[in-house]
Amino acid sequence: MKVGTMKSDLKAAPDFLGIGMQKAGTSWMYEQLKKHPSIWLPERKELHFFDSITKDDWNTRRQRRALKNIPELTSKLNDLGDRERNHILNELEENVHLAREHNDLDWYRNFWLKVADQTKTRGEITPAYSILNPKIIQQIYDELNVPKIILILRNPVERSWSQYKMMTERKSNDPETVYMKSKLLDRGRAQSIIENWEKSFEAENIFIGFYDDIKERPYWFLENLCAFLNIEFDRNFFPDAEIPVRVSRSELCPKHIQDHFISEYASDLKYLADRFQGHTLKWLDQYSLPE
Repeated sequence: MKVGTMKSDLKAAPDFLGIGMQKAGTSWMYEQLKKHPSIWLPERKELHFFDSITKDDWNTRRQRRALKNIPELTSKLNDLGDRERNHILNELEENVHLAREHNDLDWYRNFWLKVADQTKTRGEITPAYSILNPKIIQQIYDELNVPKIILILRNPVERSWSQYKMMTERKSNDPETVYMKSKLLDRGRAQSIIENWEKSFEAENIFIGFYDDIKERPYWFLENLCAFLNIEFDRNFFPDAEIPVRVSRSELCPKHIQDHFISEYASDLKYLADRFQGHTLKWLDQYSLPE
């Protein structure tokens, strides 16, 4: 699929992109921001637009899901009050747009022009964007003028183990080999992710937060995130902030898998510790790696 080259104004694009990491609290972040009165997010957390530029299967999956949702949403319109009815109508409009076949850059612009609430700070959160090709990242900057990027970091060894557990819930993934696959490992390569996005976006326009803070001090995390997005912070906006979202099954990581992850991410762990200190120094120490 070819991405267009025409310039667009800011309202024809999101005000921020949440780019991951996968398994680092992006579902929690989506649920919290969705409750903020000044934020608009799609009813579907992950649009998967930019990664579908090179993977057309995401387009097909998105369209099929939207087509399935349309009759279900239509059936809900009966016997609803005005507020609930308007919510369903907005969700229906979103799914009609998502079901369209031609998902090019004009489709994406029109989504923000026609579906998103123009009076609010608008964004989308798709963790797959963290590992986009640098050329696509540059196009996001040049052609859409998205002003802000949000990235949540997690201990890459623990992040990958969490993704492993998710992936092995599907029978198509072999538990004996999936932990070595690039589609799992690349999501944790923090240094290349950060450097690829900082090549196009200035550092002050990239919010880098930590999964550890979501677990240990969620309101502190949200206060800093709201400041970055230039929106009001009020604890009352986030009544469920201390409740985890999508908790994975409890299971110890086998030593041979953990050792493989440590070997793969040794340089990332050192890079993160040098740059951020704090939580990342604990990650380094956890695996007895030299500073």
